[in-house]
Amino acid sequence: MRKFKDKTLFITKTFTSHDWACFHDVILSATDKSHPQKKLMEMFEKLPESIKFTAFEWGMGDTVFCDNVFEHLSPKPAPLPPKEHVKGALIINTGFKGTGKLWDNTTCVRLHKPID
Repeated sequence: MRKFKDKTLFITKTFTSHDWACFHDVILSATDKSHPQKKLMEMFEKLPESIKFTAFEWGMGDTVFCDNVFEHLSPKPAPLPPKEHVKGALIINTGFKGTGKLWDNTTCVRLHKPID
């Protein structure tokens, strides 16, 4: 165990080996890379203050902390191209279930000849 002091929040917290193991697991899930303890400490220091504060308050095993770290470190997907209108497509809703609620089951059929 080592005391970890944040320079900007002026908080001292002793994280246990279990805390660092939880942090390691989140880093591994987010980046697909395993890092030694020293690198994990450097990565923790580089986190935004709001995420670090959650760790100081609730520990590194806290679900909110883990979710925030995962979201912060996960690679962001490339933006999707804008949707284009497809001329000549017919959308058919397949109907209702016995409950009277509309099914979320829509079929798109491409016609051989465009509809004008």
